[in-house]
Amino acid sequence: MKNVTLEHRKSFVRNMVTAGIVSLCLIMVGCKPSAKDILKKYDTYGETGTDTDKAGISFTVQAFADNPMISITYSCPLLNTSEDLIWKLSERWFVADAENPTVKLPVKIGVASISKTVNDSLQSITYGNTILIKADSVKSPFLLIGFEGISSTESKEAETLPLFFLVENNKADSKALTSVPRLAGELFAAGYKPVFFSEQEYSGEIPFEKSKNAALHLTLSADLKKVVKFKLSADNLYLTPENLDKQRKNLSKQESIFKYLENSTMSLDFATTKVNGYNVQAVDASGNYVISKLQLVGGFEATSLIETIDNKIKLDDRPVICDLTITNACIYGTVKVEMDDCGTKSVYAVFKNTTTPQEIPENILDK
Repeated sequence: MKNVTLEHRKSFVRNMVTAGIVSLCLIMVGCKPSAKDILKKYDTYGETGTDTDKAGISFTVQAFADNPMISITYSCPLLNTSEDLIWKLSERWFVADAENPTVKLPVKIGVASISKTVNDSLQSITYGNTILIKADSVKSPFLLIGFEGISSTESKEAETLPLFFLVENNKADSKALTSVPRLAGELFAAGYKPVFFSEQEYSGEIPFEKSKNAALHLTLSADLKKVVKFKLSADNLYLTPENLDKQRKNLSKQESIFKYLENSTMSLDFATTKVNGYNVQAVDASGNYVISKLQLVGGFEATSLIETIDNKIKLDDRPVICDLTITNACIYGTVKVEMDDCGTKSVYAVFKNTTTPQEIPENILDK
């Protein structure tokens, strides 16, 4: 009788242990989120639209050597035709654990090109980003693919709010859980350094004394490191000998990077002096007539690129002399014109960014 009771007790203990293990396994399985759970976690984040995603981002998930690879394309021509811009955008993509989006995961982000050919003739090349996820290093079952966005101060044409999409990570069988990217809102912060995505135009008036409608128009490369176009124009540019810096180097026409604008005209007034009671034209020690004033209708434009140095445009050769500082919002500093033994006074001016208008600090405007 005692043996039977003891045997029953042993059986009871075994059953209890087995039941405990089974229960624990069930609990553990039950805690693992499903794709439905992940989607529910992010169901308050709305989908992007054409007004919030001007870059036109779309994506596909495919297999690459048994690893999931995400291909990202942009419908915006400004982006998909520039390999340089796509490389810049690659720094704004990241992959995180969808269960805990603050945990960034190690992935390889690159650039891919797609060639379009017609009748064996290359028609065009478009560029996009790729994200390769190594299955042996990324174990998270659900992934959040995030993009930090493109601000309006970088490009009105490609402005895109921070967004994300969700992927189920299952090696070669990985798949997208969201067909359209979602707006990130406050889900993550953008940490990129703003850049321009196209050439930037700057322009503004130059307050030369006694001159009419004097203005400077500049076009800079997207990285603001080259002046692509430099044009100074005026309806009437007034110059006098008193404002000439005689110590300045005077280049020959062959050496100058500037040429006159088409249809420019120039008029000279010569100084006079009295000789034996008669007014005659004054001459200098070299026998040249002395100019009293010069008026130019038209202006100058650069015939070659001008390199910027340390965010500065510095020119010290006639006819245009300037010391300008470049910012995203504006270009500001001093400008002066000298030609034919005459000059303008050096004046301070501010040239606003007209491609991507931005607020200009008061301390620059008030100088």
